[in-house]
Amino acid sequence: MLGSRVFINHVSFGVYADALLEPGYREDKPRAFAAVAPDYAKGKQWVEARVDPS
Repeated sequence: MLGSRVFINHVSFGVYADALLEPGYREDKPRAFAAVAPDYAKGKQWVEARVDPS
C-alpha cells in the first residue's frame, strides 16, 4: 500500500517473459513458447531488462 492506494508490482524474467512479448501470445500460447524456447534450450542465461520508474 502506498498512502491510500494499493498497487501490485509484478516482474517476469526468462522464457515466460519472452513468450509474453511474442505477438499473438494470448491467442496462441504454445506457439509463443515454441518461438522463444530454442534460445533457452541452447543455454540462454541473460536477461534484457529496462526499468521505467514512472
